[in-house]
Amino acid sequence: MDGPSLAEALFCKKAEEVWQDREVRFDVAAAQLQCRRGEEVLDTFEPVEDTKGNNGDGGRLTLTHLRLMWRSTKQARTSISMGLDAISSIAVRPVSSRLRGKQGSQL
Repeated sequence: MDGPSLAEALFCKKAEEVWQDREVRFDVAAAQLQCRRGEEVLDTFEPVEDTKGNNGDGGRLTLTHLRLMWRSTKQARTSISMGLDAISSIAVRPVSSRLRGKQGSQL
């Protein structure tokens, strides 16, 4: 079936694609870290250190009902958005933190 969708026909614009619940995106633009219409913040954790790629880089972790978002407090372009549907498991392992020494890390 070619032609506009029902939403496009009714509202004269393309329906906004929802990607936040199923994709993992690194170094996303600040606009993509904003909550989309209907997305609700459940909790925010700060400080949360990146112990994988940017060891010692502190940031803020935000949990919504669609995704987890982490953004560096040092460099705004260093961020990650993980859709909850893209997360298959969570594990805790010991890591060496530059900020806090030996700690538990969630993967």
